[in-house]
Amino acid sequence: MRVLFDAIEQSFEQNNIFGVIEDLYMGLGSGYVKCQECGYNSKTGSKFCDLQLPIKNEFEQTPANESIEEALYKYLCPTTLEGDNAY
Repeated sequence: MRVLFDAIEQSFEQNNIFGVIEDLYMGLGSGYVKCQECGYNSKTGSKFCDLQLPIKNEFEQTPANESIEEALYKYLCPTTLEGDNAY
């Protein structure tokens, strides 16, 4: 997908039009981590052109989510890092 966006952007830039793809299709995501012991907060940002939402379980071929809304909800839900899932 990125190759297509680059080609479109280059085409616009030849006509002195800049940032079209970024303005139309890119979003800004943020990651947030808060330590539950000391209260320290860390926030990072990153640009994206698409979201990778689990729709099908790749091993069992069963739906991982019933809908796009459910996939988005799970994508945006906070996660507690503990045990083997901790830093």
